[in-house]
Amino acid sequence: MANDDSNEDAHSVTECPRQVAAVLLAAGGSTRMGRPKALLPWGDAPLVRHLVSVAAASRCAGVWVVVGDQGEATELALGGLDHELVANPSWREGVGTSLRAGIAALPDEIDAALLMLCDQPFVSPPLLDSLIDMFIEGRNLAACTYDATVGPPALFDRSHFPALARSAGDRGAKSLLLDAGRDCGLVDFPEGAFDLDTPDDYDRALAAR
Repeated sequence: MANDDSNEDAHSVTECPRQVAAVLLAAGGSTRMGRPKALLPWGDAPLVRHLVSVAAASRCAGVWVVVGDQGEATELALGGLDHELVANPSWREGVGTSLRAGIAALPDEIDAALLMLCDQPFVSPPLLDSLIDMFIEGRNLAACTYDATVGPPALFDRSHFPALARSAGDRGAKSLLLDAGRDCGLVDFPEGAFDLDTPDDYDRALAAR
């Protein structure tokens, strides 16, 4: 299921006719894990490097990585990969602040944001491309289904950027997805239930690779 750095420079051969930016939220405090999730080993690379490589191998036009107090360590972990680092000085106030920082950093030519979390190691380029396909086909929202809910990775077209920028707390983006109902395209992603919050979660994910 997992990619490694051998795919860092690989890109889908099919061009995306619209510009979709991957926004990877990697600014959390990881208090329950006891060490930064973004820097956990995953295969031969830190988890954040693995996920940026996955996004780079999809049809995303670029990857914006939102960081908190581990910005310098994250930048070192991403050495040699094409990405944009976005500092979030308010990261302690919740993931909503990182979402706002990531959306604010996107250039005007970006048509949609593909939101990724740094604790979902089983995301793959085909999964991200499935969400992008839904956008190309006319959906302005697309998300993944797992564990009886919807959530990231999730795609929001530019019409939703103002609402994302106003999001507060940890549920701003998810509220948009839930409120959309059937208007939100869905992709089955059972591995999305692996949410790396604790060392036990991490051990289970490693055993499932």
